[in-house]
Amino acid sequence: MTNINRKAMANVIVLFEVTLKEGHSDAYLAAAAALKQELVQTDGFLGAERFTSLASPGKLLSKSEWHDEQSVAKWRNTLRHRMAQTQGRLNDFADYKITVATPVRCYTLSSRDEAPNDSNRYFNL
Repeated sequence: MTNINRKAMANVIVLFEVTLKEGHSDAYLAAAAALKQELVQTDGFLGAERFTSLASPGKLLSKSEWHDEQSVAKWRNTLRHRMAQTQGRLNDFADYKITVATPVRCYTLSSRDEAPNDSNRYFNL
């Protein structure tokens, strides 16, 4: 079995679920794109992805992965991010939810060290 590189693994995952007001998708995505360069240069930032809901029009999910909560706090408190938060709250967001989580386990198709034993037994691994 291949081991997952724990040093590159996220210790903190931030899920940002946002429902945008009708007609505000372009403004939100432009604001997010404008922040990207600063985001990727933030110490402790490991990566991010954005997903569009198939069930709820106007709903997006952004998942970001971080080394630690101090890195998240540093990003959260940058001036440009705070300005974008204010813009979103005042103009673009119908609603949002932020979940900050820590991984319980992490495994892949080929790296099964942390997979539950019953799953590995089921697949004869």
